[in-house]
Amino acid sequence: MKVSIEPIRESDISGLVRIESDGVLSPLDEESLRRVVKAENYSCVVARPSARGSSRKIVGYALFTYSRLSLVIVSIAVAAEFRRMRVGTKLVGHMNDVAAVLGKTVMSTETHERREDFVYFLQSCKFEYDSCQKVGDGDCLWRFSRKVRK
Repeated sequence: MKVSIEPIRESDISGLVRIESDGVLSPLDEESLRRVVKAENYSCVVARPSARGSSRKIVGYALFTYSRLSLVIVSIAVAAEFRRMRVGTKLVGHMNDVAAVLGKTVMSTETHERREDFVYFLQSCKFEYDSCQKVGDGDCLWRFSRKVRK
């Protein structure tokens, strides 16, 4: 499936809320999403079908920020009906391109260990397990990273 990846617009927030509520472990509400997306140190891109005649609804998004040497993926989510169409992989590829232009050397993210489907997705995108940090109730936060490809 061909998708176009573009910066988020104010009118896209409701699409993000729909995707968040459908597949994110701790979904953000509309007001929280508005705050994060408008924050100066965060960037958000959305994926839309680019084929003629297809709806322009959002099928996925990625929210990321930067540290000195890396691009940090805060959230990446794809609507359930589009998860097998490589939309998430295309979003990761876009973030890799952004990181390369900005001179970043690493992309990183973290997830709860019980999100096995997301862990498999990260591994398919060449992310490698870095470390684990215990958080409340015996849960672990798994950290992953990969080198930025130039």
